[in-house]
Amino acid sequence: MTQTETDRLAKMISTFKDDIKEEFRHQLGVQSEAFQHKLDLVVEGHQMLAEKIDRVKTDLEDKIGCVKTKLDSVAVQANRTETKLNTVGEKLDAVAVQANRTETKLNTVGEKLDAVAVQANRTETKLNAVAEKLDAVAAQGDATAAKLETVAVKLDAVAVKGQETAAKLDVVVEKLDAVAADLSAHRADTEAHKKAYGVRED
Repeated sequence: MTQTETDRLAKMISTFKDDIKEEFRHQLGVQSEAFQHKLDLVVEGHQMLAEKIDRVKTDLEDKIGCVKTKLDSVAVQANRTETKLNTVGEKLDAVAVQANRTETKLNTVGEKLDAVAVQANRTETKLNAVAEKLDAVAAQGDATAAKLETVAVKLDAVAVKGQETAAKLDVVVEKLDAVAADLSAHRADTEAHKKAYGVRED
């Protein structure tokens, strides 16, 4: 091989090296631009994810606030119901006291009737007088019986009202259970999202 051919070959090799270097720089630039583009997409995705998390957090805080407000309203209603029940209990106690007084009066009447019966055995005239008094006492007894029946009717109405109140309280309890279950579901869903987001960030 002559010197000229050697020089030509060396020049060709040098030119080939330059071409390879240029191509390498070009490919490196393309890869760098592609990587930067993907990196921009990742940053943008993280920003969108952060905004979505903020929106979800705000929605949850609003819903939790609504639940707290409803629970406060339920507590107020429960206090009112308890007050009404206490009032009913006081009225029932008053009715019981009145019934005891009526029973005492009836016992007194019975004792008086016994005394009247003893007195009636002594003379026929007194028996007639006692009979008239017994008629009056019987009329009073009928009036007392009528009053006792009225009291019994009112007590039945109170019992029905108590059952209605108990039913309403059961409905309130069911609604509270439903609200608690919904709140637990939201919290579980939030925790699941947080864990999922944590995995993506890693």
